[in-house]
Amino acid sequence: MIIIYFLYFIVAILVFSAAPSTPRGMYSTGLDILGILVFLAAFWHYNRVTFNRLRFRLNHDAITRTQAAKEYQTRINIHFIIAIVLFTLEIFAFDLKFFCLKLSAFGLYEFMGNLLGLTVLMLHLAMIWYWGFRNMGDVLELDDSAEKYIRSNIKFNLVIVIPWLMLSLLKDVLGLILPDIDMIMSAPGVQEIVFGLFLLLLILFAPMFITRLWDCEPLPPSPLRDKITAFCQSRGVKFRDVMSWNALGKGLVTAGVIGVAARFRYLMITPALMELLDEDEIMAVVSHEVGHAKKKHPILYVVFFMGGLFILSNYLMELLNDFFFTTSMGLKIITSSGGADSGQIQLIILPLFILLFVLYFRYIFAYFMRIFERQADIYCFESGIDPNHMIASFRKLKTRLGENGKKNWHHYTLSQRIDFVRKSMENPGVASRHNKKVKRAVITFIAFLALAITLFHTIYNGRSDLKRAVAFYEQRLDENPDNHALYAVLGEAYFQLKEWKEAKKAYEYSIGLNPHQPGVLNNFAWLLLTSEDETLRNPERALTLVKQSVQMEETIASMDTLAEAYYQNGMYMEAFRAAKRALQLATKNHENHSYYEGQLKKMKKALEERNKRT
Repeated sequence: MIIIYFLYFIVAILVFSAAPSTPRGMYSTGLDILGILVFLAAFWHYNRVTFNRLRFRLNHDAITRTQAAKEYQTRINIHFIIAIVLFTLEIFAFDLKFFCLKLSAFGLYEFMGNLLGLTVLMLHLAMIWYWGFRNMGDVLELDDSAEKYIRSNIKFNLVIVIPWLMLSLLKDVLGLILPDIDMIMSAPGVQEIVFGLFLLLLILFAPMFITRLWDCEPLPPSPLRDKITAFCQSRGVKFRDVMSWNALGKGLVTAGVIGVAARFRYLMITPALMELLDEDEIMAVVSHEVGHAKKKHPILYVVFFMGGLFILSNYLMELLNDFFFTTSMGLKIITSSGGADSGQIQLIILPLFILLFVLYFRYIFAYFMRIFERQADIYCFESGIDPNHMIASFRKLKTRLGENGKKNWHHYTLSQRIDFVRKSMENPGVASRHNKKVKRAVITFIAFLALAITLFHTIYNGRSDLKRAVAFYEQRLDENPDNHALYAVLGEAYFQLKEWKEAKKAYEYSIGLNPHQPGVLNNFAWLLLTSEDETLRNPERALTLVKQSVQMEETIASMDTLAEAYYQNGMYMEAFRAAKRALQLATKNHENHSYYEGQLKKMKKALEERNKRT
């Protein structure tokens, strides 16, 4: 359950993070709010009807209690997926993210926006938990009340999203402290260093917060606790504490290890598991968890998860950019309707990214989870714990929890785990071969990860990609010389390559074919103002071009360009007003406005100096 919830929340975070922060303008504000409220009301009704129907079938003996429990968990998973789909529709169809950012305060735009977005998602999930408890709480002994059940579920799942919220808070605070944070972060390697330090701090200190959110308490002093502590010490594995894991109203029947460094690592055992097993069987479970720590599984999970996410987020974006900018089909999308629609491209890229992430998590990451679990099972042969106690604990868990006879996507079934431990007892070579298998798999994956990162930095650099794109655009222009949108994207590619004369020529061709392109007019004006080739600088023409752009469409970028054009033409009052408007637009749309504040200060200083002279 923990793993599948983790996957659901990661998908929701990806959707919210990647969504545009500006309104898409599909409906009016009133209709957007009404649409969100209708979705919430419909989801409330859906949960009420579905869980009521489940309880009705149980009350009329159409299903057994065991069947009802399994169906309840299935319904929870299905309703989670529906909630995320509705959340996604509310973001893209009804501008939910824009509203969340608009309500943000204290300059903490990203953090407050993410927090409000998370609140809306939790509202959907609270409906699931409320109606689930109302109908099945007494049967499944979920908690004392619906309120406590909802609160315990929220606390349980906050563990997944807190790193995301902390990272967004860090970015906002740095933006407030350092006005030039965007420039600093854009320097080579800075983002990687900052993220690496954040991840290191998170890995070290997050377990302390997680144990509190999961209602963990130190296991009371007892002979069993002393035995557990002595066993861990004998195996050379240290824990900060042994905890009673009381999450979800003490309804979990499991144990776990959280944390990488010994000083911040905890061994957690739920009360339900302590009640189910006898002392020898509990020690077998402890051996399993110590096996995870001894075999470095927690740190390997971090490496595999972050490494896989790195490869997907970098390679995938590069491959998709290659597709859109260097293939006929992708170029057709980009140049349709007069140019690229970033929202349209994002709507295509996001589902692909989520699909690949889910596939990676479901098959590759899950493969390592299964073999690590099996390796922890057979650690009893190294730790001196009687394997029969491990088998006995699995049998009791099987009786208590049941199983459908199929292999779980991230765990082997209890029957399969029993069989493997028994085979290892009969033939010691089985355990040895599995340990070697795990070692080979880990080495292979880490080698692949290192190779992939090396290739990424060697092959994928922006300049080579842009040069390939330029060659493709020019080839397409030979076939279609009157395509103004092709000239526009060619000009942008040349601009990025700092081939100023070629960029100027491409922009002029594009505007000559279609003068009603505000984005191209603005880009051309910016080139005439900022080109490193002084012979191409032309502030007067730039001012004319950007004025035409602003008349067609007032944007943050065009007002910033207008301010710079006025400034370079010595029209400081007009420059100040345009820069002020650019800052207002940036604030309204919750862009990082430190750059625009700097531009406004520059214009104000020039205006004050001129006034002093006159």
